[in-house]
Amino acid sequence: MTTRADRDPSERILFGIASFPNSRHPDYSDDRSLAEPTIGLFGVFDGVSQFHDKGKAAEKAAQLIAEKFALVDLGLSSNDTAKEMERILQEVHSIIIEGLDKRDCGATTASVVKFCEVSKGGHLVVVGNVGDSRVYKLKKDNGIECLTLDDGILRAEGILGVQEMMKIQDRAGRITSKPKDSNIERFYKYNELSQALGFGDWNAPRRITPRIHQVALETEESLLITSDGIHSNLTTNEIEMYCRSHKNPDKIAHELVTRAYAISKRRRYRSHPDDMTALFIRCGAA
Repeated sequence: MTTRADRDPSERILFGIASFPNSRHPDYSDDRSLAEPTIGLFGVFDGVSQFHDKGKAAEKAAQLIAEKFALVDLGLSSNDTAKEMERILQEVHSIIIEGLDKRDCGATTASVVKFCEVSKGGHLVVVGNVGDSRVYKLKKDNGIECLTLDDGILRAEGILGVQEMMKIQDRAGRITSKPKDSNIERFYKYNELSQALGFGDWNAPRRITPRIHQVALETEESLLITSDGIHSNLTTNEIEMYCRSHKNPDKIAHELVTRAYAISKRRRYRSHPDDMTALFIRCGAA
């Protein structure tokens, strides 16, 4: 188990990280995390297991994204930050895919958060996503919202609209037994990745479409970034409960990983041995 808690110099962003490897390979993890609070940059990366690169792609992606965002003007608007997010994810994808061609590394998911436009009411945040790691928003008093939609089978088919797929993802996140709805079953149990950094869309293997979102985050609201080892084992309700079980972000991240790991070793419908990473971020007063 590795954990860390810190805050930026202006004390506006509090965060905690916890990670645990898959119980089937306890000596290494394919997950990596990114935390650069001085520039308001955070991320979780989950190496695609079929490539067996022991996290090389995830580590390279985290490093490159940190380096590239370090060169971006901190004063950019959220619109311009969104453009930079898309550009950087595309550039990193191209570098990762070159490494895959050379067999230097595999592929990785990426869920990246960039804080910008600080105000008295909180922050505007840009979220970039490729793959099936996720970003959740926790409201100040109660309620949780998943901001990202997994890149998987349903999305690749292109039959359903985004809002309908978000509803299916939300229902899949709350089930504790085999569902009657076949779309939920397909989404949860058989949701093969349709793209990641290192391999592209099924219809255009070398191209990706990063999903970019602009989000208003009020003071005392929080964000949670997870690899799928967390949200596969825990229901959305459990995730919210554990996020509200402590005040300290480090303890929250630790609680999420510990609970998900325990579920992964049981015989439950949601049990899913995997690497697990949780990065919890709270927006403090500006």
